[in-house]
Amino acid sequence: MGRLRKTIMRYSSYYHGWCLAFGEHKIHYDENLVINWVEGDSQMGFVVSSDKTKPLFRELLRRRNESPTVDLSETRTKINDLEYDFSKEELPGAKRFIEYLKRYDQLHMYLTSHFCYPPRTRIVTFSPKKPPIILYKEISPINLILS
Repeated sequence: MGRLRKTIMRYSSYYHGWCLAFGEHKIHYDENLVINWVEGDSQMGFVVSSDKTKPLFRELLRRRNESPTVDLSETRTKINDLEYDFSKEELPGAKRFIEYLKRYDQLHMYLTSHFCYPPRTRIVTFSPKKPPIILYKEISPINLILS
């Protein structure tokens, strides 16, 4: 299988801790998993366990002027220097996520939340729609490699 490269627009909220609600979706949250996939009508994302949130956000969101490189396959992901192999339970969601990413020519990534998850949980959200400019500012894009 060849490697598909995409650019995903990336956004950061103007105010620390502020974000939109993810919206309606089926709740499939297992606190024992590192990654829980979140799927809505036209958006998809994931929630990461609290012990992995800081390293993930550091690689994915911290460097606003530098574009992170995300290498994603159905079994693992690498974000800059951070590597993660999906567990057996996370694999079906990873496959659906890759199919979702392939479906759209342009995607936007930003953080959202939802009341059904533990406090301060953020959903790394991907959507074909831009987030509202009143809450989010555009930062450097993500270089995505699907392998």
